[in-house]
Amino acid sequence: MDDRMSSYRLQVQQRRTAVARLYLQQRTQAEISQTVGVSQGTVSRDLRAIQAEWQRQRLDDFAQAKFRELARVDQLEREYWQAWERSCQDRRQTLQEKTTAPTGDRLKAGTRSEGRDGNPEFLRGIERCVELRCKITGAFAALKIAPTTPDGQEEWHANDIDTNAVLRVAFARLGLPVGLAGDAGTADELGQALAVSGVDPAAGRNDSGSLAGPRPEDSENPDLAPLFPASGQDLGGGGPGASDRAP
Repeated sequence: MDDRMSSYRLQVQQRRTAVARLYLQQRTQAEISQTVGVSQGTVSRDLRAIQAEWQRQRLDDFAQAKFRELARVDQLEREYWQAWERSCQDRRQTLQEKTTAPTGDRLKAGTRSEGRDGNPEFLRGIERCVELRCKITGAFAALKIAPTTPDGQEEWHANDIDTNAVLRVAFARLGLPVGLAGDAGTADELGQALAVSGVDPAAGRNDSGSLAGPRPEDSENPDLAPLFPASGQDLGGGGPGASDRAP
C-alpha cells in the first residue's frame, strides 16, 4: 500500500513538473493536456496546486530573508555595544621618566589612568540598528507625508484654480453635468470633453466660473431664500419682505 502511494505521488510530482514547465512557456491548458496526456481538468487542478506551492515558497523565502537580515542587525548591534563598553573604560598610558644618578642615567617607568565618557558614535550605531529592526518588523506606524512646494521648504496648499481644475476632471469622468465647471468643449488629458450629454453650451449653461464659488445669478436675484436662515428668521418665509413675495 505504501509503495503504491509513493509511486502515485512520484507520478503526480513528475507530471506537475512538466505542467509547470509548459505553463511557463505560455502554453494553453489544452496544449498542456495534449502534451502531458491527461485531461484538461487534471491540468487545471495541477496548475492550482502549482501556483499555491509557488506562493508558499515565496512567503517562506520572504520570511527567511527577514530573519536573515534581523540576525545581521542583531550581530551588528552587539558589536556596537562591545565597542561602546570599551570606549567607556579608563585609558591607561605608560610614562617613562629619566633620572640621573651617580651610577648613570636611568629610566623610571610608570602608568597613568585617564577616565573617558565613551564614544557617542557607537550609541548612534546602536540607534540605527534599532531603527532598522523596527523597519523590517513593521513596528513603525504609518507616516503621513504632507505635500510641499517644489523647493520642499513650505507646505503646499491648493488654491481655487487648482481645486476647480481637479473638480472639472472629476465631474467629466463621472459623467455629471459640469455647469460652471469650465468652458464648453474643454477636454482633459484623456480627451474627455467637459461638456456632457444634455448640457447645451450654446445655451449659456456652461459658463466658466468657480465650482466652489457662488453662481452669478445668485447675487443678482434677491428673492432666493438662503439654505440656512439666520437665527430668528421664519423658516416658513415669514422674514422681512416675506409678505411682499407671498402670493
